[in-house]
Amino acid sequence: MLSFEHTVMNEHGLHTRPAADFVKACKGYEAKISVTNKGRSGSGKSLMKVVSLGICHGDTITVEIEGSDAPQVHAELPRFLAELKG
Repeated sequence: MLSFEHTVMNEHGLHTRPAADFVKACKGYEAKISVTNKGRSGSGKSLMKVVSLGICHGDTITVEIEGSDAPQVHAELPRFLAELKG
């Protein structure tokens, strides 16, 4: 399993629109992707789960990745999150 932390700099956090973009990106990988915020976790491939985590500007999330393409996800997803607009 690989993991990384990311501090959300999007002004409005991961509300519906940027969360949907994040989920769409996650669904492009075979790996299982889990997101944790403030002790609560959910699948990165579920819009309802990601939105329910209440990820706000300045929150530091942990992303855990398991699967055959985990190294690719680990290399690409942090950059995607850093460039995510809302």
